[in-house]
Amino acid sequence: MDELTHRYYVQGKTYPCSVSSVWKVFFEDFDGSHMSFQCLSSARKWGFKSLDSSVYNLVLYLLLFERLDAQGVDFLVRMGQAMQIARTWYAERNDDLPYDLEEVQ
Repeated sequence: MDELTHRYYVQGKTYPCSVSSVWKVFFEDFDGSHMSFQCLSSARKWGFKSLDSSVYNLVLYLLLFERLDAQGVDFLVRMGQAMQIARTWYAERNDDLPYDLEEVQ
């Protein structure tokens, strides 16, 4: 595979199909906007279910959609803001955070 052109080769010859085109035969198109909305709605309703998955999803969002640099100040500020929002959300419900903020840092 040539990543730059997204072309596949078999024994040196261009192959007309991509992995994506094969998968499309078996699965519906992924609606990222709808899935993001569902995830956010669930988080608003139920809170963080798992520190690992919540932080992982936030990191992916910041890296892939916001295009922030994982080592940059903006990324760290946004992570800190998210953790503060979580702290407030749990405090309003008289509930303890399911994690220690230092775990995330």
